[in-house]
Amino acid sequence: MRRQKGFGCLVSKGRGKPYLARWVYQGKVYTKSTGESDRRKAERELERLTRPFREEREVDVLRVMEARIKAAEEAASRPVVALSDLFAKFEALPQSRDIAESTRSRYGDITDLMTEFMKKRGRDDIGAVTEADAEAYLAVLAERCGPVAYNVRLVFFKRLWREFGGGYNPFEKFPKRKASKASARRSLTEEETERVIAEAAKDPDDELLFSLGAYTGLRVSDCALMKAESVDLEANVLRVVPIKTKRHMSAALEIPMHPALRKVVENALAKNPSGYLSERNAFMYERRTLTDRTRAVLERAGIETSVLDSEGRRKLVCGFHSLRHTFVSMSIDAGMNPLLVQRIVGHTSAAMTDHYYHANRKALEEGIAKIPDFAA
Repeated sequence: MRRQKGFGCLVSKGRGKPYLARWVYQGKVYTKSTGESDRRKAERELERLTRPFREEREVDVLRVMEARIKAAEEAASRPVVALSDLFAKFEALPQSRDIAESTRSRYGDITDLMTEFMKKRGRDDIGAVTEADAEAYLAVLAERCGPVAYNVRLVFFKRLWREFGGGYNPFEKFPKRKASKASARRSLTEEETERVIAEAAKDPDDELLFSLGAYTGLRVSDCALMKAESVDLEANVLRVVPIKTKRHMSAALEIPMHPALRKVVENALAKNPSGYLSERNAFMYERRTLTDRTRAVLERAGIETSVLDSEGRRKLVCGFHSLRHTFVSMSIDAGMNPLLVQRIVGHTSAAMTDHYYHANRKALEEGIAKIPDFAA
């Protein structure tokens, strides 16, 4: 027979026998004899036995309530900044005025892509984005970006929320990714390069982009943003100031054109005699959507572009930058002096290499001509 009143209950073991006190706290059942056969005295003993548990439970309830109230107050105090207005507010900051235009454009694209992702999850303002939202988006970035690009985006998002989040930052707890030597892009074999060029040749813009990469070793930015004015058909050279190194190396590189590359460039010039050789490549590069297209070409050619690392995350092992490594290795295999290769791919070097380059123009042309014609 059970008799219940308030916290816990009394269990009768029969007439004249002491009542048992029984109660449950945090999922555990407690049972103890009251030593009293009189019900009223047993109830007082039950109250005495359970008092520490009742008080502790009340404290726990109060703590939960306080935490909920605090979270609600913090949410209410967060500034309501629409995600669509976030980048405009960032540009208005005094410290943003000295940012280079190319970097500003990249930050704008980064913000647009993040905003689009968050809106699909029903988040329209900065205060509505949760840590779970941030974690989900960073997981997508980890699949699509290498450590350097991932860290640039993470640092920028942290900065946006520090400026406009009112003390709340869903990205703050997430660490940067560590780059490893194993994450470097590998070079392609001659047979793989032939397959890639053949696949790229199905589209004129892809053919131009990949031919430039394979026969000049230029970075994707320089290939995508190549202009007609950079082409000198009479001298059979491309004159390019690499975007990445132009701050400390403003002189244009003169890169002799491989016969296979010249044909592709001439076709591009026929369509675009001024401006960019490929408006599409330039547009997609500025919108940060070119990487997906180049990876798709590689994968259609049967090249594995990423693998799972030991932590189960995607690691990029082959991309457009692999053509740069391929060009360097094939040029050296063709007998070109490493100093000439260093100069042609735009690496910084001492003044001696500049002299070496100009003094050996013929050797440079002969070395490039020895690179296989992948399109033949």
